[in-house]
Amino acid sequence: MGRAFHDEAKNEQELDAINVDENGRFVEGDPERQPRGEKKRKATQLEKLGEALVKLKPGQLVRVPMPDDLRAAVVEAQRILEKGAHGGYRRQIQLIGKIMRTIDAVPVAAAYDELQKEGTMASLAFQKAEHWRSKLIAEGDAAIAD
Repeated sequence: MGRAFHDEAKNEQELDAINVDENGRFVEGDPERQPRGEKKRKATQLEKLGEALVKLKPGQLVRVPMPDDLRAAVVEAQRILEKGAHGGYRRQIQLIGKIMRTIDAVPVAAAYDELQKEGTMASLAFQKAEHWRSKLIAEGDAAIAD
């Protein structure tokens, strides 16, 4: 008796998995399923973000909010990169991408973007200071009057 109920429930689940596409044809699977190419693009973007995290300095990396396993993987990738083991580095980057696919990467990406903006602002300030230094050397006190 219990077996019949189980088989009936299984059939119900199979019927629920059958959907109709926009042309009225029956299709199997989830209608909200992402195309494979889109999944691959997102995975590649996350991997690139992970690789960018590896290139951060330790002081910058601390400021990025991330789970402990991701942080450990990034630190390990930095260590591997220092040793020059490029095959191991590539595999570690893939692992970082895999971890990033399981978490919400939006806060990580936002923190990374913020660090990049700060770096750009610091670079612009340095360029401005260099410009003034060069002007002071070339023109002397007359540059201050301008």
